[in-house]
Amino acid sequence: MVILSVLEQAGPVPNCGLIAAISATFQIISSATASYLFLRRVHAVYVGSKNVQHAFSLLWSVGIGTSCLLLYDATHSYYEIADTKHCIRQQYWALLPVAFGVPVLFDCLVYCAIMHKILSSHRTDQKKGWRSFFCHPKGLPHFLRAVFEGGQQYYL
Repeated sequence: MVILSVLEQAGPVPNCGLIAAISATFQIISSATASYLFLRRVHAVYVGSKNVQHAFSLLWSVGIGTSCLLLYDATHSYYEIADTKHCIRQQYWALLPVAFGVPVLFDCLVYCAIMHKILSSHRTDQKKGWRSFFCHPKGLPHFLRAVFEGGQQYYL
C-alpha cells in the first residue's frame, strides 16, 4: 500500500484513478479486518447479551460502509496533470472525516464497552474507588489487567 501511494505521488502512472482506487481498496480491507477483530472481542466479552452483540455488529457494518467512501473519493479526486503521466489530487474534505471518523468511533466504543464490562464485574477498592483502576489496575486478575493495559496501549 505504501508503494502504491509513493507511485501515485512521484512516478509516472498510466491511470491515476485506478492506482488510487486500488490503494483505497487495500485501506478499506485492512480497516475492516482490524475492526472485525474488535467486533469479535466484544462478542466474546458480551457472550450472553445478544442485544449488545447485534448493536456492535450494526456499528461495524456502518463503519465499513462509511470506509467505502474512500473508494468514491479516490476515483473522483485524482487527475492526471496535462498529459505528464503524473497525478494530482483535488481534495474533497467532506468525505474523509466521515470515512475515517466512524471506524475510530467504533474502536473507541469497543474499548469503552469492554472496559465497562471488566470494571463492573470486579469490586473496586473502598479507599481509592474507580480511579485506582485507571492509574494502577492492580485489583484485576492478570489476564484482565493485560486486556486493560493492551487497550490503553492501542490508543496511545
